[in-house]
Amino acid sequence: MEIGPLDGDDSYVGLLGFDWHTHADLLTDAKTTSAARAIFAFILGIFQGDYLLVERSKNGVILEKYIEEDPGYVGMNVEEDEKEIVCRVDKPELTIGFFPEFHDPTLLLWGTRFGLLKLAGFFASLSKGVSGQVLLSDLSWVEARKGLKVSIAIDENGDLITQNGRHCFDWKMTSRRAYAASEIIEGVAWSEKPCHNCFDDVAPDDLTLMVSKGEYDDLRS
Repeated sequence: MEIGPLDGDDSYVGLLGFDWHTHADLLTDAKTTSAARAIFAFILGIFQGDYLLVERSKNGVILEKYIEEDPGYVGMNVEEDEKEIVCRVDKPELTIGFFPEFHDPTLLLWGTRFGLLKLAGFFASLSKGVSGQVLLSDLSWVEARKGLKVSIAIDENGDLITQNGRHCFDWKMTSRRAYAASEIIEGVAWSEKPCHNCFDDVAPDDLTLMVSKGEYDDLRS
């Protein structure tokens, strides 16, 4: 989180590494004279889902991205050719789902930049030799669709993802593969445009394993 001065016209608060920001009235209206308490209340409000992220664009060009309180959000006055996208700050950071109806049956991992950076960090930590099996679907910042279970384990004997039943996948990988995966996912996370990458060399011919940002957000609903 990045915070400017809490007084004057130039005061602001933003989410570090993101373009969303607001001016400091969300802090100064926190009914406290303590800057530290106001900052804490703002952070708590983010995790409680009290704020919205609002993105306004025109002809495909983003005009502004700002943080708005949500007391029954009514929106801004936008021109006919403008587009306004509103989402909650507390929406899932990362979602995993299996889509057998795609052109190729696809195990899809998609989310926000922050969620994908978390996923990249998760794979980087695995590359340091974490032992045992980890259920990706059980992590607090991951939403699994339709009871999907994805287990990941380090196995220096090779890289392979297998499907055990309709909604259960086991992904074994070497520590080197885990580190390479973290770099691939980080590249997707930092892309300024919607994009994806596939792990074709670890998935069988009848399965696509894909990580994506900004392409499948409508599947969250």
